[in-house]
Amino acid sequence: MALIGGDIEQMGGLASTFSQQMAAIHNIISTIEGPVSASTGFWYGPKGNELREAWPQSKSALLHLAEILDHCSTNTKTTADGFAQVGG
Repeated sequence: MALIGGDIEQMGGLASTFSQQMAAIHNIISTIEGPVSASTGFWYGPKGNELREAWPQSKSALLHLAEILDHCSTNTKTTADGFAQVGG
């Protein structure tokens, strides 16, 4: 027999953690993106180019992680809300 249920308060906390970390990732992206783009004016040569060429893929990976965290947050909150409706 499978157990179904959960601690609604802790699940809400987990959903909030996922949301907070998603926001942190978006903050990281916005903090890094400008300086990386501007680096063409002060960092010349292969290593600077390598950084600028790698940034789009790195940004894409970070955005993907943010999407996963958003999905986890939504699912955790929805599940907790469902548990609350049926009495935990």
